[in-house]
Amino acid sequence: MIIDLLLSYRAVECWPEMIDLAKGLAGPLASTAMVQEQLALALNREGKTEEAVKVLDNLVRRHGITSETSGILGRVYKDAAERYRPIDEKKASVYLEKAIESYLRGFEFDAKDAYPGINAVTLMELRDQPNRPKDLIPRISEALERQIASGKADYWDYATQLEIAVLLGEEKTAKSALQMAVATDRETWEPKSTANNLNLIRNARLRRELRSAQEAANAAGAAAGRQQVQTGAGQRAAARSAQRAEQTARRDAEQAAKQKADWVEKIEKDLLAHAEFLSS
Repeated sequence: MIIDLLLSYRAVECWPEMIDLAKGLAGPLASTAMVQEQLALALNREGKTEEAVKVLDNLVRRHGITSETSGILGRVYKDAAERYRPIDEKKASVYLEKAIESYLRGFEFDAKDAYPGINAVTLMELRDQPNRPKDLIPRISEALERQIASGKADYWDYATQLEIAVLLGEEKTAKSALQMAVATDRETWEPKSTANNLNLIRNARLRRELRSAQEAANAAGAAAGRQQVQTGAGQRAAARSAQRAEQTARRDAEQAAKQKADWVEKIEKDLLAHAEFLSS
């Protein structure tokens, strides 16, 4: 009954109530992996990073590494990275790498559990220079296919399939996985979590494409300026020509980059709309 109440609080995102309930337990139940993992999850949602990490570190010392514990620890570090990104890029990068390490540790512990694996891949996409082991997505996909074939697939399996499709740019597969995911979700925070991951992927790729667009625009402007000089135009005319070429190249590249990500943004909105429907 206590565990049911704890999970009921989680289903409606009552994080303070989860924390109070878990901390108020006594005896063997209080120290179980299930209770401590849910306590850490709730602490993290309340922004209490250090306390959540401490709970999970103690859990690992008592019970050892599991894919579930590693996955929750990865989520704690991932959220910390996002909180620090606007104010301290260096610290955010440290937390990002810790998150990737934790998720990978969970997937290596149990390669049948695709959840920590796909989160590791998603976070690798957030690096300035994204890179991942070539065999990682195929291994995650293999685990996913076995789970779906077993007839026991749940929301997270289809959400993982959706994220893989987005990472690979497979729009049709992504939309099919979305339909299966929203048919099997149970709690409002689930589609919100997936929408957040897709938003991270989309924005990271958009930032890189816009940076490349700026570099290309600078090169186009410089080339236009050189051409004007070579044809005998004055310095002012050359500067104006360079500026126009740079602005045109940047605008075209930005529009192309945003259009490329439109379908992913639409899926994000669909997930958030479904979360809103679940909470109504």
